[in-house]
Amino acid sequence: MQGHGFEPWSGKIPHATEQVSPLVGIWEERMSLTKLREKVTREDGRVVLKIEKEEWKTLPSSLVKLNQLQEWQLHRTGLVKIPEFIGRFQNLIVLDLSRNTISDIPRGIGKENCFYSCVFH
Repeated sequence: MQGHGFEPWSGKIPHATEQVSPLVGIWEERMSLTKLREKVTREDGRVVLKIEKEEWKTLPSSLVKLNQLQEWQLHRTGLVKIPEFIGRFQNLIVLDLSRNTISDIPRGIGKENCFYSCVFH
């Protein structure tokens, strides 16, 4: 009888853990979006995403849900790449990524996106 009660479950346990993995990714994206929403403020009538001195080497794709943003102020975040989805922000007029280590800028910046101001130093 030893172990007899658990044999029917032995093949199902790995299967259950495989299903959890995508859920963890979804949960992490939602947590990132919640954290980003806390960083959205209004300044001079503009909707601004303001992050300073926090570690954000990349920005989550869930950021596109905040498409009403007019200004990104991301200072000293360790950001190394501007996401390709930046083109979806039709209302973006100021892109301030100063004090980061940006090494990759999408080709569309400066052509399709006519920002009022861009800061990359």
